[in-house]
Amino acid sequence: MVTAQQIKRGLGAACSYAYVRLAMNDYTYCGEALSEDFPHGVVDDLADDFHSALGKYLDGTLSLDEIGALRKRIVERMMWNSTYADCFQAYEYVLNRIEGRFTPKLVPKKDETAEAKSGASRIQGHPADPETTAEDILACIRDHKQLPVMNYKIHEVLGQLPVRLTKKKFFSMVDAGLSMCLDLDRGSLDGIIEAIRWEGLLNEPQRGEKGYEEAFALLNRCRETDYSKLDAQTYRRLSESLSQICQFLEKAVWCLAAVMNLANDLYLICLTRQHVLMDASEEARLLKILRKDKELFDSLHTASDKDFEEAEKIFPDLEGKQEAYYEQWDRFIGGAGKAARKRDSSLGEILRQADLLMSDNVFISLDVPETETARVTRELITQLEEELFRDLSDSWEKQPKVVVRACMAKILARIPFFFRSADELKDYVAASLASCEDEVERAASINLIYGILNEEFD
Repeated sequence: MVTAQQIKRGLGAACSYAYVRLAMNDYTYCGEALSEDFPHGVVDDLADDFHSALGKYLDGTLSLDEIGALRKRIVERMMWNSTYADCFQAYEYVLNRIEGRFTPKLVPKKDETAEAKSGASRIQGHPADPETTAEDILACIRDHKQLPVMNYKIHEVLGQLPVRLTKKKFFSMVDAGLSMCLDLDRGSLDGIIEAIRWEGLLNEPQRGEKGYEEAFALLNRCRETDYSKLDAQTYRRLSESLSQICQFLEKAVWCLAAVMNLANDLYLICLTRQHVLMDASEEARLLKILRKDKELFDSLHTASDKDFEEAEKIFPDLEGKQEAYYEQWDRFIGGAGKAARKRDSSLGEILRQADLLMSDNVFISLDVPETETARVTRELITQLEEELFRDLSDSWEKQPKVVVRACMAKILARIPFFFRSADELKDYVAASLASCEDEVERAASINLIYGILNEEFD
């Protein structure tokens, strides 16, 4: 049984944790904002608004709704970033499979040796025969032994295989995957269908959002490119541009997550502070650090190394405190959040949101979930598929065939695992490789797959 005293102490630990983490993370953000590759156009307005909110908090005038609205804006910006990343992954899939036109070493040489005739010839050290390759791929997957790792590798392999499917066959495979959601909560199915729409390029940006002007321009180049007539020079330019923009988007992910962490901590402080007791001297010290952080941000472009050194002097006093406060939260509330909410209904919503903000999910929604969620039925799947498949078909009529294949591969990598046995999976891998008559594409796919299989999994 969670007592009222434990609830208060748990919320106090969460508040102190947020104070310490905010003080340290804001200083880190200021330093990172001076790096040459920092995506100012993507995050500067959000960082400005956060520090304006921080100033209001220090003055005692910030409302919870205001910082909550900022959280939603950051989530929206992150969705834009993800949209571009999904689009460019499709075009990266295409370019990876035509690279061999300009780097012939990827293509296996035809020979008449006994080894080649036996089906055991190798492409860069891997078997070239589809059946042998499929067996070898599954053996590599099984070598990982841990089921979560194996499932991850399977989905990654599906996303790299060459695709030569009719729409009818592809949609039947998607239906098999969605059927795995039968009797689950409706939210599970909705989430997968939304992911399919992203991977199928149904949510492509139609205009350049602030900060993403270069990304939008490159996206238009990718849309307008005739990949069947690509020459070496155009390929290299497009490939280099794609690599640069993907690095930009990855950096933007870090920066958006950093600003979101700041907003989450400030939200958590506003949420809990009036309900807990804090040591007055400790809070005064933390507020002093936050004021220093804000001053540093406000003078960021004129700040000297000495300014950063002065701000950094206070941090040794905070060493270990973040971990200690989290352990206190975990001891008083962790694992007993629902019980605690029942124990004290007056703090129930505060506990619910605090529990979410103390999780590892930086972009988690704080909205109250529906109390009753419908279960997935066969009729519901069929109904949602009709609209989904129609939208995909209409969109793909305007896309080059190579881009449609990329979308299909990406979608098959996202839907629930629907193969009924390892043999069925192996047969699909072998059939995918055998159906691809383009040696360059098949060789590229095999090498990409083995690259994935050889990656360490944390």
